Amino acid sequence: PGRPNAGGLSSCTNGEGNRDASVRIQMIYQRSELPASFIGGQFFNMALTANGVTNGFTQQFTIKMGCTTKTSFTSVTDWVTTGMSQVFDPRAVNLANGLNTFTFDRAYDWQGTDNIVVQICFNGGTTGPPANSAIYLVGDVNKTLTPAPSVLVLTSCSVKPCEFTFTGVNPLATTSQYITSSNRPSTKF
Repeated sequence: PGRPNAGGLSSCTNGEGNRDASVRIQMIYQRSELPASFIGGQFFNMALTANGVTNGFTQQFTIKMGCTTKTSFTSVTDWVTTGMSQVFDPRAVNLANGLNTFTFDRAYDWQGTDNIVVQICFNGGTTGPPANSAIYLVGDVNKTLTPAPSVLVLTSCSVKPCEFTFTGVNPLATTSQYITSSNRPSTKF
């Protein structure tokens, strides 16, 4: 079972202290939000601002990117499930307050016209130091307020959301929490 934390999502306990739930985050960046001079090409890294992190240890942290015609998420089951390319391979990552830069293992080749969707997944894990604040990527400061929900988050204490295939329904309703938000972490590509 999970309990709410200051970020509004859940932390899990494994008998050794609190751990973050496993997390899946998708964020939409509209073409109009990117510099007009950027007509397409490769992304080699991205940086996200995190705040309120007291211990940001995560396991199996991955980043995927894809193109989408979506401009927002219309519900908590509105995940982009196809066309995603893994650009940052699974590894332990220690998130810190401030700007966190992720250098991709493989560049993402953007065609320059569609919107971009970024998916970040990680597990809080059951080993290592407690990770009670790693989900502050969707925190209250250093964010971009978008006109419509551009962030979709799933946290779970009982399943690994990144391994789950979404079918438009929420079979995890009793063990997971979903949120949509117009508050996207400040991002640099």
